[in-house]
Amino acid sequence: MRDTDRRVKYTKMVLRESLLELLQDKPINRISVTELCQNADVNRGTFYAHYSEPYDLLKQIEDELFEDIRRCFEEKPDNTMEETNMDLMLVINRNRELCRIILSDSASPNFMSRVYDVGAEYFRRYWKGSLERLDMPEDYLYRYIVTGNVELIRYWIMNDDNRSPEDIAAMMSSLVSSIMQAYRQK
Repeated sequence: MRDTDRRVKYTKMVLRESLLELLQDKPINRISVTELCQNADVNRGTFYAHYSEPYDLLKQIEDELFEDIRRCFEEKPDNTMEETNMDLMLVINRNRELCRIILSDSASPNFMSRVYDVGAEYFRRYWKGSLERLDMPEDYLYRYIVTGNVELIRYWIMNDDNRSPEDIAAMMSSLVSSIMQAYRQK
């Protein structure tokens, strides 16, 4: 049984690596099962034992990354925003190549929507009861902040910026604090 588990893990790993390699050059809708399997040196039957199409594999990869991101926002509710940003940037940095693909122009809108939702919910909890002079619906403000943070991360990744995850986390915290300063209670 252990050898079977090890083979399944290996097969899924090479399929994942193959898909990510192919996604660097073309969008998911142009990747065939045959091409994916040839690149991974796996037969089609083995692929279909685990997935029904390349989209299923990509969804699993996205779900794993999303779960890591979600944990940054939800597992340590007493963390400061700076600590949460640092946790997030460490996840992003560990998965830098994957994030480069997922945050590209051909990114999955469903994945990004989930990221925006979990980020906005984090800010809603973080600032609950501390906003006084808000002249807009809170959801708009939170979505604006999350979108800005995602774009900052995208810029960092896509431009091969050599700043550290710590630098980016500090920059995010500083920018968000500046925005929120105007809305905090006196």
